[in-house]
Amino acid sequence: MDLVKKLFPYRSCTKKITGTDPRPCLEYYINRCVGPCAGLASREEYADVVQHVILFLEGNTELVTGQLRGKMAEAADQLEFERAAALRDQVAAIQKFEEERTVKVDSPRMTDLDVIALAMAANETWVEIFFVRRGKLIGRDHFFMDGPQDDEPGEVIAQFVQQFYATALEVPPTILVQHDPPDDDAPLLQGFLRQRRNGAVRIMRPQRGENRKLMQVVAENAAEGLAQHRVKWLNRSDAIQGALAELEEELSLPALPRRMECYDISHIQGSNLVGSMVVFDSGKPLSRDYRRFKIKAVEGVDDYASMKEMLTRRFKRLVSAWGVIPDLVIIDGGKGHLSAAQEVMLHLGLQHIPLCSLAKENEELFVPHTPESIVLPRDSQALYLMQRIRDEAHRFAISFHRNLRSKGSLKSPIDMVTGIGPKRKRMLLRRFGSLQGIREASIEDIATVPGLTRSLAVRLKQTI
Repeated sequence: MDLVKKLFPYRSCTKKITGTDPRPCLEYYINRCVGPCAGLASREEYADVVQHVILFLEGNTELVTGQLRGKMAEAADQLEFERAAALRDQVAAIQKFEEERTVKVDSPRMTDLDVIALAMAANETWVEIFFVRRGKLIGRDHFFMDGPQDDEPGEVIAQFVQQFYATALEVPPTILVQHDPPDDDAPLLQGFLRQRRNGAVRIMRPQRGENRKLMQVVAENAAEGLAQHRVKWLNRSDAIQGALAELEEELSLPALPRRMECYDISHIQGSNLVGSMVVFDSGKPLSRDYRRFKIKAVEGVDDYASMKEMLTRRFKRLVSAWGVIPDLVIIDGGKGHLSAAQEVMLHLGLQHIPLCSLAKENEELFVPHTPESIVLPRDSQALYLMQRIRDEAHRFAISFHRNLRSKGSLKSPIDMVTGIGPKRKRMLLRRFGSLQGIREASIEDIATVPGLTRSLAVRLKQTI
């Protein structure tokens, strides 16, 4: 609407227009109104401005720019060059706006469509919808559903489509969805939409091509919307205080868990095992206290041993490195992960620090010396907070893991040769141009590179 106001100077005041005001307001002088109140624009001229607004919002920008170009030529013929320049700038701004919102689709016939994606968590769902008309993105909207979500994504999509289009002013001929509705619901939805539109409607889940790329954009918006909603929740002091009090009661803690530390292990097929520690203080992330751990003493995939190593390294330096003792230590995992953590705490004489684990599959909490899990209500504020801490630990571990993998993928076979560091590597590449050039060179040629000996040259040839 800000852009529309700049492009088409309609009036934003509510005064009765008589055309007899002595002078217009500031909006006229900054080119945000044509001044009908002071008789500076006739009824017909002002109606023309409003008509352009309507056409623009409907996405019919070609007609708008065509009319503006006609007026620009007319102004130029009448030697009104200042007015012609203003119309030229108006046309250029509309064209730039159109370029930015043009949507690529797989078929030229799919110019009118809606795109629906969602992001789900245990207690909430964010639905994002983009509206494309005449191949242009004319708008977007989102809907937030609070409370436990036990349905599958396809079922949520089906429910949303039925509720949204029951009152929507327009039903497009094509609706792209992130997840297929259940087979039993699909025919009913098709019939319902056909009746609402008085014409055929296709519900499709894009598999490839431009439609798939468009769906990914909408899905990313949904995920970002849900993440931002969580950030807003973390800024609500009343909700956080309620969550902390609930945790104190449910876990039988000696005090309100102000400082909570959560630990997670990340690996892919046993490579680059890493651990993460995130800290929440009074329900909010304390990023300056975050820590990352590269697991060094564990071979293969062993989450329990990795967790032991990480906790041992952290709590051995409890006083020297981190003087603040946590009110609650949270382990991402089930009973096995909790037992591994408990063993470390007992060994270090820190069994007085409260400990629990959160198993993702059923969102169960486990505490030492209690065989049964603690299941918080799905709409519990305490569970909501625990999930956010666990997800943050997981995100932090994954980001570290990706960094290590990307660094590993950039390594050259030359880096594997003991005795050849960055300086000698640069000298080799400068002399032979590439790794292939080094492979094709003889040992004698390699040995002539400054800083390299024949034994290093032999070792290098054997390695690469």
